[in-house]
Amino acid sequence: MTFNDDDLRAKAQATADAFANAYNNKHGSKIPVPVSTSFELELSKPRCAGIAIGHERIELNMTLYRDYPKEFLNEVIPHEVAHLAQTSLNMIGGDHSPQWRKLMESMYRKARKHHTMDTKKAIAIYEEHKAASKAAKAMKRKTLSADLF
Repeated sequence: MTFNDDDLRAKAQATADAFANAYNNKHGSKIPVPVSTSFELELSKPRCAGIAIGHERIELNMTLYRDYPKEFLNEVIPHEVAHLAQTSLNMIGGDHSPQWRKLMESMYRKARKHHTMDTKKAIAIYEEHKAASKAAKAMKRKTLSADLF
């Protein structure tokens, strides 16, 4: 079954909010709900499926999400929300510390550090974006220098 991007965003939001509420209720974390989510991670970190920022926001790789929706809903989003809970609870340790692992396991999720998704398509999109940004900057410089003369 294929979903359009709006459906995927809605499912990601519902999943992130459900896990945030579960962590807040079970562990006393204070993750803001709705969880702030963005879906353009492939434009800066194409190999990453998701990143948690502070205790209130997650960034997701929409290119990978389109190809692996089940993995995102069952693994990536809970993984990133566990990082939000970890930060909210001021837990010591690094990103994938024993405390983070316990948070993941408390939600009946495998505590894996890395995904196994094929990132070739996301890397290609990143390279295209980087080339387009470089061309746009060059055009802007050219326009600015032409305006000076």
